[in-house]
Amino acid sequence: MAATPNRPDERPADPEDERLARRHIAAVNTSAEVLTRARLVLQGEGYNVTTMNYGPRTYQALAGLQPALILLDVRADERAGWQALERLQSEGVTRSIPLIVVSAEPEQLAAAAARYRSDRCVAKPLDWDELLATIRALIGPP
Repeated sequence: MAATPNRPDERPADPEDERLARRHIAAVNTSAEVLTRARLVLQGEGYNVTTMNYGPRTYQALAGLQPALILLDVRADERAGWQALERLQSEGVTRSIPLIVVSAEPEQLAAAAARYRSDRCVAKPLDWDELLATIRALIGPP
């Protein structure tokens, strides 16, 4: 029996693409300094990192990326983080993506844990070794 050729939209899965997808982390924060540090630390560990600031299309960008994990910063005085958290939690396309909520405000972490699905809540200032251990526990090593 002859093998049927693959159609262009039915390429065989590339193991390297699958490995990179397993290692892809999206970090969302309002601070360029924090995003730069996150990129350096996470890439230094071997993760593929996309950083972004909050904007009108944050949720759409995250849904399109389908990262292995999302790091999401929330603050009491910025509604954008809470809106993104609500959509990530409620929409089917992103509901299964592991989510780490980060905040410098302990009451915001408690609110996030109580009201929304989050796999972990991490307080700032970030302990990068602890954050990396949390990431490895959720999605494995790079």
